[in-house]
Amino acid sequence: MNAKPPEPPPLPRETAGLAGRIRVRQLWRVDKDEPTIVGYWHARDRLIDVDRGLSRSMKWQLLAHELTHAAISDAGIELPADLEERICCAIEGTFASALEAFLRSHQPG
Repeated sequence: MNAKPPEPPPLPRETAGLAGRIRVRQLWRVDKDEPTIVGYWHARDRLIDVDRGLSRSMKWQLLAHELTHAAISDAGIELPADLEERICCAIEGTFASALEAFLRSHQPG
């Protein structure tokens, strides 16, 4: 029987990026005009917004995605927007698999 993995911990309120501290903020609506946007990296403010309504697993996945945007930005790498988004999605998907494997391996019992 495939038991559901335990839930990950809550997101941190801040984390470290290549160029310094990054704040993490959870909002009920990340973009007032576009409800499908559930996360956003604000480079100038060094802030990541995450939709509060997502599951913890999805929030961690989204944080990995937005931290990838932050790392690209902090490294001074300029990419076409569609390429940057594809890279962030690839990292996000890899992180999601790794997080699930980690949580399953730390399941009690």
